[in-house]
Amino acid sequence: MRWRLRVAYDGRPFHGWQDQPEVPTVQGTLRAALRRMNAGSDGRLIGTSRTDAGVHALGQMAVFDAAIDRPAKAWFHGLNQALPDEISVREVVRVADDFHPRRHTSGKTYHYHLWTHPWRNPLVLGRCAPVRVELDTLAMREAAGVLIGEHDFSAFRAAGCDALSPVKTIDGIELAWREDGRLRIEVRGSGFLKYMVRILVGTLVEVGRGRLSAADVSAILGGRDRRRAGPTMPPEGLVLVEVHLPTVGELVTAERWPVEASGRLLP
Repeated sequence: MRWRLRVAYDGRPFHGWQDQPEVPTVQGTLRAALRRMNAGSDGRLIGTSRTDAGVHALGQMAVFDAAIDRPAKAWFHGLNQALPDEISVREVVRVADDFHPRRHTSGKTYHYHLWTHPWRNPLVLGRCAPVRVELDTLAMREAAGVLIGEHDFSAFRAAGCDALSPVKTIDGIELAWREDGRLRIEVRGSGFLKYMVRILVGTLVEVGRGRLSAADVSAILGGRDRRRAGPTMPPEGLVLVEVHLPTVGELVTAERWPVEASGRLLP
């Protein structure tokens, strides 16, 4: 019996999603909680996105195979009771036994938060990247438009990226000011390379500072040279907001908890 989890976490205490020996990870912590409820088995827990150390999530998706027959409500409350405050299961849904959290998804939405004001805001500490200069958001929006569509994003991938192809599709990039003063950059796409969102944002920040133009970004994209793109922004500004499920109706049964879908939250 396979279950899908929607998971939120504060990435700061963890060395990323993927399980690693001798360091705390989100996957490792979830597996430990599952073993307490699942007859000693971690349910072969698999996640959709291998978020990096310090990266947050509101909508990470994971699946596990149950060794014990429990209702969705029991899994929901039991896992949340076993997990630390930094990790929360938002939703538990029964899925088909062949459901896979990577093959059966169509894309992801990330948010990156910037703090551009000259003073520090303790209330958003650890959840945004401080820039503390005024950015030209009109120029940033123009440059973002260059990146929309299917492209070879070699200039925006980290060294050591093991993706088979650098060709990815960006469906949208939007900039918006939050009420708490943070600048939110939303990036939606079918898939992403290692550090891709953080490098894209770093390049847009260079545009906002007046150091690059939209034409420069187009040339960087076409040149496929990582050295010409902007810096890799720090992980604490990045949030995995949502994993998209186009085939959810075919693969998900009626059993879930909470009964009403928890919906999309905006960080």
